[in-house]
Amino acid sequence: MTVSLSIPFANSSTRGNSLKKVKAIAAVVMFGNIFICRIVDVWNNLSDAVVKSTSAVSFKNSLGTVDLSRFLTVV
Repeated sequence: MTVSLSIPFANSSTRGNSLKKVKAIAAVVMFGNIFICRIVDVWNNLSDAVVKSTSAVSFKNSLGTVDLSRFLTVV
């Protein structure tokens, strides 16, 4: 059985992209910092043009043009 974490949006004018992911709620604080919990906000803020790239190479090239500085924090 597979479970999709994508939320389909009928209106493509929403911020981010049409393939938004649901952020899992970590039951234990130490699991809140695992990769899958941290990357959801970044993914949801990518544009449809980046998310719906037709190949890994075009995804990487498109991703290189996105300003991700607001997701980088120094602890």
